[in-house]
Amino acid sequence: MTLVGLFVVLGLPVTACSIEDAQSAPDCIEGDTSALAAQSVPTAQLVPCFDTLPDGWEVDIVRIDQDGTEVRFDSDRAGDTAAVFHYTSACDVGEAVSTLSELAGTDRFDLIEQIAPSFRARRYYVFEGGCIWWEFDFDEDATAALSIELGERLSTITRRQLNEIFRENFIDEPL
Repeated sequence: MTLVGLFVVLGLPVTACSIEDAQSAPDCIEGDTSALAAQSVPTAQLVPCFDTLPDGWEVDIVRIDQDGTEVRFDSDRAGDTAAVFHYTSACDVGEAVSTLSELAGTDRFDLIEQIAPSFRARRYYVFEGGCIWWEFDFDEDATAALSIELGERLSTITRRQLNEIFRENFIDEPL
């Protein structure tokens, strides 16, 4: 099934094979936005999904196209567009430092650009066929702990698991 076909099944607007709307972040339970994200990075063996967002965080906009998925998050404590989530086929971790990853099957890299007066950082998760990365740019006096709070709601599912969710909820066709 193509990305356009999936938009039609899900009843989402199709514009030049992309979507930019106030959709929900990719969801671990229902899998609807996760299915679209999976189609945006067909090489990736893992698909990102989010549990319920922490208090004070909300999705501003979701953009999904043939180049990947981007989700912008606003925070009542860290500011508008305080965190931007990316899901792509590859990424350049640059000078980021390797650290222990909490997401199974991924290698994690962190680049802390600034802690005070405002927190700015990037976090990368690299895995077979894909990359998940965050950009954090918090308002002054917002603590870096907010990035951990939001990051803890991110998990991954395998493409196979997503296919099972999709078959149960929508249509019996592999992603």
